[in-house]
Amino acid sequence: MIDVKILRENPELIKTNCAKRGYDVDSDALHDLDQQYVKLIKETEDLRAERNRLSKECKTDESARAKVKELKVTLGEKETLMDRSKRRSRRSSPGCRTSRHRTPRTARATRTTSRSR
Repeated sequence: MIDVKILRENPELIKTNCAKRGYDVDSDALHDLDQQYVKLIKETEDLRAERNRLSKECKTDESARAKVKELKVTLGEKETLMDRSKRRSRRSSPGCRTSRHRTPRTARATRTTSRSR
């Protein structure tokens, strides 16, 4: 899995690291998908805030009730798009790891065999 935080901060690191491991990764496309996902999250949160604000006004204002119903439909559509975007970005990212703190598999295997003796 590709770390989204690293993708956002340093997409070139993703390209070079995955190239070293033999993966062909379009980090620009992954970055674009992530930006779309972040935008959908923001829009969804804004819609929820608006819905909550209008819900408080529903007791006295009939037009607020109609707006809340519209927002529920729009919110459902945005949440569906958000789920699709999240799934799409997961399918697009290869299994190469970008964490600098992990030890290579060979080093881990060597350590475990030396401890067992």
